[in-house]
Amino acid sequence: MKKDELEKLIEETQEAEPAQTTLDILQYVKKHRALVLNEFGKYIKYFEDYFDVLNMEIKALNYSEKKAWPNHKRIQYLMFPETLKTLHRAFEDIVDGYYDEATMLLRSVYETYIKIIFLSSYPENWHIIFFSKKGEKKFNLTNFVEVELKLDWKFMYRAMSHIYHAKTYRNFNRIVEMSQGKHSEIALKYDYNEKDISMPLNISTFLLYALFHFALISFGKDLGNINISNDKILRINKIDKALRGIMDASRNSFSHMGIDIDKIDLIISGKKSIQDITNAG
Repeated sequence: MKKDELEKLIEETQEAEPAQTTLDILQYVKKHRALVLNEFGKYIKYFEDYFDVLNMEIKALNYSEKKAWPNHKRIQYLMFPETLKTLHRAFEDIVDGYYDEATMLLRSVYETYIKIIFLSSYPENWHIIFFSKKGEKKFNLTNFVEVELKLDWKFMYRAMSHIYHAKTYRNFNRIVEMSQGKHSEIALKYDYNEKDISMPLNISTFLLYALFHFALISFGKDLGNINISNDKILRINKIDKALRGIMDASRNSFSHMGIDIDKIDLIISGKKSIQDITNAG
């Protein structure tokens, strides 16, 4: 098809008015934002404020002296900007009512966080998260979390994976409902659902804490060596404590994950090796 023919065809098939589906979606997003602000206003405020401080930390570290940084620490630092961008996009999707889409993005953030911890566990083999040579150890997320770190985070990763893999869980449920004669209209659908929003909301809070805490533990001394006021350093520590309190106060499976971060701290700080954790118990 010639270019002028294609342009004419596109012009002929377009409407003069805005697409109704787009208008409907925008109206839903507007209503959903207002509803979430009313129901989860505290979450929105602490996420925005604490994310802002974390971003400030990462930007400030541009001015730190990095000559003495080992390779794995340099890579960990370089992984933060894109990870933060994805985390904030997930937060926006939660507020806008895209729960599944937020969960997909959060899985990416989670996997990056695990790789960051892997780098602290195997600092001399930092390249493994990108490629491994024949006969070398390979990075396996599930094995690393469950077998080596001995963390019970399967429930969270399973929930994210059900959505990530072509929304298999939701599609399967729809098939089951139809097989039972529970017919519902097959159409693009947007709904506020308190149960569905809770999972990405909890995961995003956990990941914000995990990344914030890692930055404090790994880069805290570096922040202290550059031009950051004592007031800002104090606020960073208070935010870390507040996020930990939010995790501990959770009335669900996330309540124990703050304690799990304590275990990871032992590796990051060099007090224990990954072998010590693996061989324990």
